Amino acid sequence: MKKKGAFQLSLGLIVIVIFAVVLLSLALAWIQGVFVDVGGLTHTVTQEGIDRIIREIQASGENVGVAAPDLKTWKKGDAGVYQIVVRNTDDVSDLAVTANIFLEEIGGYVGSQTTVAAIQNQVNNDWLTYSKTHSVSPRGMSQVKLAIEAPLGTTAGIYWFKVVVCEGAFATSYQTCIIGGTHPIHGDDGFFIEIVD
Repeated sequence: MKKKGAFQLSLGLIVIVIFAVVLLSLALAWIQGVFVDVGGLTHTVTQEGIDRIIREIQASGENVGVAAPDLKTWKKGDAGVYQIVVRNTDDVSDLAVTANIFLEEIGGYVGSQTTVAAIQNQVNNDWLTYSKTHSVSPRGMSQVKLAIEAPLGTTAGIYWFKVVVCEGAFATSYQTCIIGGTHPIHGDDGFFIEIVD
């Protein structure tokens, strides 16, 4: 009789262990999926960073600022979100502006391998996603989300970006906004990221 009870206890224990292993496997798969989704954006500015840029713009009298994450070193394939903040100082009218972001300078290994002009088009087409044209209400501030992704094939180095915000809804390139261009510059700022291997 004791042997039969011992066998039933062993069989029950085996079933419980198998059930626990299956549940643990499912839980680990779910947790891994959650962290992969969250890990897709590794360099995202915080609300605190955005608030800090807004305070700096108000205190300095500047019209444009870039809220960037604290971590500036990226690995190939990393992605992140920055915020461009634009201020309208007019008391009455909305302000139509166009944001233009361009690669201003390359340093480190990249500078020795190629020129800024050679990589500018790739960066603008493959790295940056943002809404160029928007409107800022009187005495208001507007935020433009700037998504950046450094492709896996990116050359290691330091990439300096310039953000130029032009007045007018049709200043769709930096050339139409520079001094002597058809639209005046409302403000500018810059940021950099360092790509490492």
